[in-house]
Amino acid sequence: YNFYLKTKGGTVPLSGKSMYPALKEGWRVKVVSEDASNIKVRDIIVFGKEGLICHRIIGKIKFFGRYYFIQKGDNSSIGGIAKGDDLIGKVAEAFDEEGKNINISECLKADNKNMNILAHFYFIVYLLKRFIWRDSTNAITRFARRLYWKFI
Repeated sequence: YNFYLKTKGGTVPLSGKSMYPALKEGWRVKVVSEDASNIKVRDIIVFGKEGLICHRIIGKIKFFGRYYFIQKGDNSSIGGIAKGDDLIGKVAEAFDEEGKNINISECLKADNKNMNILAHFYFIVYLLKRFIWRDSTNAITRFARRLYWKFI
């Protein structure tokens, strides 16, 4: 359940419950353009190509000169990878249903225990799926698949 943003630029309405309680369905957020190198853990970003998604950054990795963000909704138990190339921007302001400005610093507070461990786990799984899974004839690939499914 991702927060899909309905339009680009300015303030946009949020739909979905994945960022609850930091951001709520029906609120609007102001998204500002930001370079991938300036995004930090705990920032809330908007990314995507087909549908826009608003999630919190729990980890950031630079791999072969490209940025990858490990992201998840606050109300989600699992996350995923967002490529730096898909970054639209970060959430700068939030407004409730009545248009009242929400203190964004309160929204950015997150329970950060295990964020780093979880982030690296997601990235390793991403690399396994992206690169190793391509060659199914390789004994290392077969072993990695068995190991992956055992832990997942």
